[in-house]
Order: sequence, then C-alpha cells, then structure tokens
Amino acid sequence: MSEYKIGRDFQVLRSRIEHLESVCCKHSPDGKKRHDGISVAHDISAGVARHHEPLLWKPDRPMQLPPFLYGLFGVPERLLQFDLRPESKTWTCHPEPLILYINWSAGGGDEFYRLQNQVFSVIRITEPNSGHVSCTAIYSARLVASGKAKSHYFPPRFQGVDGSPANSPGYYPLSNFRITLRNAQGAFLGLYITPGYSISCQDNYDFVHTWDFNAGLYDLVAGATWEVTGVQTVDRC
Repeated sequence: MSEYKIGRDFQVLRSRIEHLESVCCKHSPDGKKRHDGISVAHDISAGVARHHEPLLWKPDRPMQLPPFLYGLFGVPERLLQFDLRPESKTWTCHPEPLILYINWSAGGGDEFYRLQNQVFSVIRITEPNSGHVSCTAIYSARLVASGKAKSHYFPPRFQGVDGSPANSPGYYPLSNFRITLRNAQGAFLGLYITPGYSISCQDNYDFVHTWDFNAGLYDLVAGATWEVTGVQTVDRC
C-alpha cells in the first residue's frame, strides 16, 4: 500500500472520528471535548435508622415557639402560644453520610458530593383558634461537594449552517431527591420530590426540604426512605 493511500485513509478515518465526536458531544462547551464522566445515582435506598427509636418531643406545658419557626411550620404570626401542645418525632438516618459517586469516562471513580448530618422529622401542630391540625415533614442535611467534579453546563443549541441559535437556552442536568413516608411495615404513605438541583465545585450549604402531609397520617408515620434520581453529566473541577 502506497504512502499516499495510507495518508488518505488516515485523513478519512480522522474526519469520521471528528464527525462522530461533534455529533455525540455537540452540547459540550467547545463542541469537541467529551464529557469527563457521569454521576451514579444512589441505587440503595437510604432512610431513617430503623434500629433506633425516634426521639419524641412534646412539651409538658403550654409553650411559645420562636418566631423564626413560624414560616417553617406554616404557623400564623398571631399564634404566640400553644394551648394545645405541638409534638414531633425525629429520626437519625442511615447510611450517614449519604455519598454520591462519579464514574469517569477514562476509568475509575470519585466522590461527587455527600449529604451529611441527616435528620428526618415530622411535627404536628394544632392551632387553638380554629382547631386546624397541620403536619409537616422535614428532611435536613448539609450538602458538601467533593471539589473533584461539577455538573456539566450544556450551552444553547445551534441550528443551521449560519450558526443561528435555536430557541432552547443553556441548562445544567438536574437531579431530584425523592422522599417517601413509610409506616411501621414499610408501606407507602406519601411522596415528596424536591426541585431539581445541580452541583458546583465549592457547594457547601444546608439542604433542607419541608412539606405538609395529611394530618390523619401522623400517627402512622414510622419513618421514611429517600433516594437521588437523575444521572448528571459532569466535568472535572
């Protein structure tokens, strides 16, 4: 085979590879670079530590909540003191911390981020003026990025040979946190899904989600399970 033919075949092969990369990775910042890896969804359900009894709380006399808690529990500002005492159940969590990992395209893996100091609670409050009973569930943790990876940013798509932009804006891939209320037998009682979120290299913040649930379920709630859904494309920090 002549050097000319070898060189021509090599150019054809390189052209095909570049074409495939531009098609597969057309959302990357430079249109050529492959994404470094993907996050791995937590495939084992985490949740409350079932072998530990919850911490029960109920004041033994009428009390007043600090005003900064009113918004958290949906309590009217005019409600200064509870004649009908609130109560709550709080669980420690397992595993602790909950760690999300990355599979790198070149092989190997690393920690992506973790949710540490996890606590799950349910609280029941009766408003004395109306007798209305409200129940709130609260998941709280500290989200700490490893500093080794960040969610990949997909810039706006382009269309046409003139490079005119499409109508889709740039975006980050998002994960969701799904929390399921459970009874003592582990049966489903309710579901909450957080808004989508992405990860930056230096993230370190309180990851707190609250939602109201049917007050008739309060005595049945014996804990919760949760999981991260949604695989994120990531780049190295």
